[in-house]
Amino acid sequence: MNNKHEYQSFIGSILKSVSRSFYLSMRVLPHGMREDVSLAYLLARAADTLADSPTIEIERRLQLIQTFQTQTGPAICKALAPAINSEEISMLPHAGEKILLEKLPLIFQWLNQLDLPRRRLINQVLHTLLQGMMFDLLSFQTNTKSTITCLTQAHELETYTYNVAGCVGEFWTEISLYHFPQLKSKLGEKQTQEAIKFGKALQLTNILRDLRKDMENQRCYLPQHTKTIDAEQIEQLLKSPEFHQQKQIWLDTASNYFSSAENYLLSLPRLAYRLRLAALWPLIIGLATLSRIQTETSHQAIKVNRRFVYLMMFKSLTCVLSNTCLRRWMTQYRR
Repeated sequence: MNNKHEYQSFIGSILKSVSRSFYLSMRVLPHGMREDVSLAYLLARAADTLADSPTIEIERRLQLIQTFQTQTGPAICKALAPAINSEEISMLPHAGEKILLEKLPLIFQWLNQLDLPRRRLINQVLHTLLQGMMFDLLSFQTNTKSTITCLTQAHELETYTYNVAGCVGEFWTEISLYHFPQLKSKLGEKQTQEAIKFGKALQLTNILRDLRKDMENQRCYLPQHTKTIDAEQIEQLLKSPEFHQQKQIWLDTASNYFSSAENYLLSLPRLAYRLRLAALWPLIIGLATLSRIQTETSHQAIKVNRRFVYLMMFKSLTCVLSNTCLRRWMTQYRR
């Protein structure tokens, strides 16, 4: 893959096959920033594919993520991909993920061709994301089908949401400033912290949405008083007043984080409409999902449909330049 056009075509085809709503935001980003965010996303998605693969033993997954970490650093990464054998790739159920892992050496090669500041930013966010994946594997590696393993401290969940999502908001702001230094007066430390909370809001929403599914997979991210729970007590736990109270605490936390996300969006200059759209779409999807979680009592899976996404994208084109319109729209999803 020797030219930029060929690389961009390759990146675009893989992105579309392995990402969903995030793909929309990446597509609307300004060209140079899109390349960097896409590259960071594909590297993180490759590592996440390995970390989540049910066909690979946990010990082996830990080894692969640790190997992946050796490919990153503050200033330089190696050109070779982690030592993933072809049999492990062939066992993956998702065709896009298979292609992604097969082409990983090319993605590392492209990363090496970036200038040092961009490479450093991508390496930093990838290193933090890998820490989150390691925490996930180590926290739940003792799972058996008869027990659910739980986090027990609020700070564990706060750290986890930063490592797997909040750091992306931080990276997003830093890479924006690299490509658009004129935004420095608009994107300071306050906005960086808001961007971190933006990412954490999206991750908390995913966790709250997937409570039942995660418990059926023997894990509970909402902190509990005990490290393990009998798997046969899922229904009892989900209906208990104590769990409902705990869930409400984190619903309120996610809602507060979304307030910071809204402030971040509105801090972006109106004429930076591509940056606004890229932030607006996941924000609206997240707010809509959180709103439904707050009224849903059965803990069934919640997902916005394709029609909602298309209508949202259309409406965003009429609102993106108006802070008043955006505030009114986002308020619709508030309690």
